[in-house]
Amino acid sequence: MGFRFRKSIGLGKFGRINIGRKGISSVTLGRRGGPHVTVGKDGTSVGTSIPGTGISYEKRIGRHSGGKSGAGNDQSAEATQVMPAVAQPAPPDPATRVMAPVVPPVAGSQPPSGTDGGSGNRNGGRHGGSGNANKLKKTKKPWYKRWWVWMLTVLFVVGGASYALEPSAEVPNVVGMNATEARTALSAKGFTKISFDPLAAGDDSLWIVRGQTPADGKHKTSESVELTIKKNLSGIPDVVQAGMTLTAAESALTESGYTADDYTIASDDGKTVTDASRYTVVSVTAGDPPTIRVHDSKADEEATAAQKTAEEAEAAAQKAAEEEAAKKAAEEEAAKQKATEEEAAQNKAEEEAAKKAAQEQEQKQQSSATPKPTPTPQKTTSSGSGSGGSDSGSGSGSSSGGSSTSDSGVLVAICKDGTQSTSSPGAKDYRGMCSSHGGIAQKLGRR
Repeated sequence: MGFRFRKSIGLGKFGRINIGRKGISSVTLGRRGGPHVTVGKDGTSVGTSIPGTGISYEKRIGRHSGGKSGAGNDQSAEATQVMPAVAQPAPPDPATRVMAPVVPPVAGSQPPSGTDGGSGNRNGGRHGGSGNANKLKKTKKPWYKRWWVWMLTVLFVVGGASYALEPSAEVPNVVGMNATEARTALSAKGFTKISFDPLAAGDDSLWIVRGQTPADGKHKTSESVELTIKKNLSGIPDVVQAGMTLTAAESALTESGYTADDYTIASDDGKTVTDASRYTVVSVTAGDPPTIRVHDSKADEEATAAQKTAEEAEAAAQKAAEEEAAKKAAEEEAAKQKATEEEAAQNKAEEEAAKKAAQEQEQKQQSSATPKPTPTPQKTTSSGSGSGGSDSGSGSGSSSGGSSTSDSGVLVAICKDGTQSTSSPGAKDYRGMCSSHGGIAQKLGRR
């Protein structure tokens, strides 16, 4: 069993082309499963079938000569009559040799019959003859009788009929509509072959028709309608608002059907935008394409944070300096207070010592000033003498006491620094007092 190949290419509802191992073998006209006509190399046949039952009928109504089936019955062989050549005697001289005349064959004459198994070059028969001149030759049919001419004719007729039977409709003017509206309007008229230039990407409602071919008129609905479209970028300023982060703006544009090629991004500092999370939208300028101007808000935050850190460091240093100054002032105040307290304590001690010395001196003076008991004078007769004696004793005692008071006790003075100085007991003057306290400011006398 030899290798076979067969494939059918559908022609819609009008038929199909059958392809074999050597190319196109036949063309079938009609629906699959219904009445049909097949034209091919082996001839023409008609048939029909009942779908789903496996029952079919086919009848061959004609054969093409040269086909595989029945070639022996339909083929007619024609032989070309070749007249025998006339023998010429050998010329005496090659230079004067005379050629035999050529006699053309007579039309309609039959070639001479040869014998079976004959081996002559000129008299080869129909059966077994081996002569070169009398071999059978196939009749070459005219081009218009060949099977492929009929197949092309049938295809042309079928195609023309199909085109003639196709419906026509008025092409609507869709310029200015978006791609979705244009497709809907054309489909409503029966046009299904709709192409866009360029190919619409994203949301079809963003693409506006700028031109169409054919522009108008009545055309077959099977014809292709080509639409030239351009993306409408005027809605970008409505999608992106000032104050949005660039990341949020890009997400909103993507959700609305726009791509990164539909707009440009420009930074107000002139730097290339590489990290969208650092930038905030400042404004959106309409154009072709629109321009989204952004600002590096992250840099501002970083600068603010650095300034705040510097201010906090400066404030901390100032506070530390103030605390150090306050601590030093407190220490100085404490030292001064301590010195004052020590001085006051010293003054108090000196006052107490002076007071004690004064008390001791006073006690001493009191003890020395107490009058001694005098003997009772004898009573005399002379009052004058007694009186005189009495006066005498009294005067002497008074004089002794006054002398003792002026030379005893201590001298007290107030120094210029506010301290009080006391001399040693029995000192005659203030010499040497308050020498270490700036000198004497006030002399208080002896105590």
